[in-house]
Amino acid sequence: MESPDYLRTLAEIVRIHDRQPPPEYWELPMAGWEFLQTFPYLFGLDVILMDEGDKDFAAVVRSAVTDEHPYCHERAAAYATEAQRALVLFPGPDALAERLSWATRIRLQELVATVNDHMQQEHS
Repeated sequence: MESPDYLRTLAEIVRIHDRQPPPEYWELPMAGWEFLQTFPYLFGLDVILMDEGDKDFAAVVRSAVTDEHPYCHERAAAYATEAQRALVLFPGPDALAERLSWATRIRLQELVATVNDHMQQEHS
């Protein structure tokens, strides 16, 4: 390939890529270590849910938060923050279900609501 042809082809490829919008966060692959760094508390909640599998989801979240009471604000804030972040970064109905089977959009919203209820009842 001649130099002018090569440069023309390269310029066309650059223009094509420049026209495409950058991918959304949920379209990018996430390695296991990235997931653990981004959502450590949700991953930890997954372990609690496995141990308490026969209980209602909201009851498990409530007990995970209240077991730390009166120092529950750190854990509660971490759960709510990570759940909200997951809802924003992974907006589909499955949310994080690819990594955590329970972490659908509905369950993440339920987690946030349960934490908010606890904080309003016990700390306001």
